[in-house]
Amino acid sequence: MASWTPPLGTPPLGTPPPETAGHHAAPLPHRCERPCHGGGPRHPAAVKRALAGAAAVVAAAAFTLWWFSDRQVVKRRTASLLDTVTIEAGSSPIGRGLQAAGIDGFLAPHVTLEVPSEEASGTHSRDDIAAGFRYVAEHAHSTRFGIERLASITLAGDHALVVATLDAEVRFNQRQHPLIAARYRTEFEWHQLDGRWRIARVTMTPAP
Repeated sequence: MASWTPPLGTPPLGTPPPETAGHHAAPLPHRCERPCHGGGPRHPAAVKRALAGAAAVVAAAAFTLWWFSDRQVVKRRTASLLDTVTIEAGSSPIGRGLQAAGIDGFLAPHVTLEVPSEEASGTHSRDDIAAGFRYVAEHAHSTRFGIERLASITLAGDHALVVATLDAEVRFNQRQHPLIAARYRTEFEWHQLDGRWRIARVTMTPAP
């Protein structure tokens, strides 16, 4: 039996076919052993940290808006005013002088007082109110003004009204009966002047 001979030019068996001129085999795509950047889900711990950071930023922004809201500013101004006119027994003359000087920053140019004392009631200038408090700070044994119950805070543009039950005591001599020792339903009317809330009217009536 005659043997078969391949035609001339035929490559030997097992030889890979030649590449087409001008073309190269495309490289295999790169495969990451771990998730590549930008692909696949993030690590759960990283997601939790991101969410915690975002929540902290939102909470801080919300607190800032609340803290600097007109309602909270007026509430703090009322508390600071009462702290200023509260004089501790045995406090030094220098400390009392500083308290007396601090009252001016709370007062509108004119302040209306509606209080049980007829002599004190009326509309007074800022200077008169400040001078009257200086006298009390120098001569009183002690004074105490504190909010027992805050009833309401009402805002209307550049006006605000705080209604509260006030516990008040003014004592000029330690051994004598206090000049004032009572609870009052008190209205503090604040006006916003030159960017600051200032007291313009105080109304005090005996609380039941």
